[in-house]
Amino acid sequence: FHDSESILALEKDMPIATLRISYDSPVGLPSFDHYDFSEYIKSLEGKCACVGWLGSLKGYRHHPGLVIGMFKTATRKIRMNKNRHIISTIHPPILPLLDKIVGAKAIGDQFFSGQLKVPMIPIHIDLDNIKPGKREVFDDPIAPIIQNSDERLIYKNGEIVIKAGEKGHHAFLVMRGSARVVAGQSTESQTFDENHNHLLFGQGQIFGELSLIDGKPRTTTVVCHSNELDLMVLNQETFYNELVSNSATANQILKILTARLRRNIENKPMTSNSELLARIMLDASNSGEKPVNQKWLARQCGIWMNDMNQITEKWINNRWIDIQSENFRILAPEELECLTNL
Repeated sequence: FHDSESILALEKDMPIATLRISYDSPVGLPSFDHYDFSEYIKSLEGKCACVGWLGSLKGYRHHPGLVIGMFKTATRKIRMNKNRHIISTIHPPILPLLDKIVGAKAIGDQFFSGQLKVPMIPIHIDLDNIKPGKREVFDDPIAPIIQNSDERLIYKNGEIVIKAGEKGHHAFLVMRGSARVVAGQSTESQTFDENHNHLLFGQGQIFGELSLIDGKPRTTTVVCHSNELDLMVLNQETFYNELVSNSATANQILKILTARLRRNIENKPMTSNSELLARIMLDASNSGEKPVNQKWLARQCGIWMNDMNQITEKWINNRWIDIQSENFRILAPEELECLTNL
């Protein structure tokens, strides 16, 4: 049998889409059943995986966020399995979308599959060579606190993630985007006011862990702050197992809680746009090793482009960063690191 696993997308517990990943093994890859990739993969460095059986309910077939979410999870699993390349045969109308979101390229002519009774085209995706603006979407945060959960949730701007007063059964790790704490139990006023302090969570940060630790109701309401928020879901069993089995994780969680407590005791201001921007830029650039797309960064931070430019212009003048072709490069990561907090 092929070495495979499937990804299932749900909406309110209803399956709406699926995608299968297969890894190279002694029995080969399923893509070879439809197209001979043998000569092409000789030119590639690194292992190959393939994706297939991408399907969704009819009402969701033109939902680009769904496909992106599926491929985010797929690329994470593929990378965790030490694979660099994706090869596959797909239905030709899907190629423009995959090119747009992950840089898929056709490597052969379209052909008709007698087995499946549909036209097909062979494609290749190099996960180490995705262009800025696309790459950031599919890269995981640097050294996430906990990374052994396969469950993800996607939220749109303003949607409620957790609500004050409700029982909490999960903690959340921000994989991409940003979340905002709403003061008090009311969810009526969720508009971001730049003139007031807010607690913002960016990629790599965790929230919702207090209810898992003490079993009490949520103390705050948290909403999606960016255009889109991608969260890893941590249930109580996963969370506790990680704390018990990994002292480094337990120590890191303790530092996070201590830093937040100290911030409240010392009445320090909550997260600023500068702090959130620095955190996300550092993480998405792998601490300065890779460029970060300007438009993508603004969407992740949930701020207007003009507001972001006011901040980044100061950093450019200080020679902390520079910008070329709408992509930021970090010149002084240690300076941006000073702006961030746990």
